[in-house]
Amino acid sequence: MDNTRTLASDLVTATTLISPVITRLGPTIDPRKFINWFVISYYWRFLLDVGQTFPTTYFTNPKDIITLEIPNFSAPVTYAPRKNLFLNSTIRQIYATFMNDTIVPFLNISHIAPFQPIEGQDLSSIPGQRTFVRSYGCVVRKLKQGFSAFIAVAVADYVFLAGGFKVFCIVAGILQKRTAVDGTLVEGEC
Repeated sequence: MDNTRTLASDLVTATTLISPVITRLGPTIDPRKFINWFVISYYWRFLLDVGQTFPTTYFTNPKDIITLEIPNFSAPVTYAPRKNLFLNSTIRQIYATFMNDTIVPFLNISHIAPFQPIEGQDLSSIPGQRTFVRSYGCVVRKLKQGFSAFIAVAVADYVFLAGGFKVFCIVAGILQKRTAVDGTLVEGEC
């Protein structure tokens, strides 16, 4: 945290917001370092899971805060992977040390091996930029065959007919109970 650029009032507000975390972690763990470790580790792990080694953002030009603008997906802004937790050995060592020296003892986990540095390993297996392609299985309209069309319509209609019939039975039962002349409840079920 940059103490020269952080206002004292903002620091007090942040401390108040994370006070539940502070009480749970106790005096041995710096809550800001823990939250930083958790968020950064999760962020880079998530990017790695979807095949990214660097973040990509898309800018918008919002006219006001109420109107949400659609991002310009044709002009992505990519950033260098120099802050990637898995590619930058200095950052990786800092986070691994924090995990091994602080998180693992706090959780009282003794049956796992400490996080090992990956120096000297081939990092080319970390995937590069990937593109998600969304496609649909049926893009050409055509009529179904007779029996197949009948089954599809029957199944879809059954859902609505069964639900409507159940609502009808409930309403009819309520009306039947109200209209009993002698005041006794009429037993019966649809």
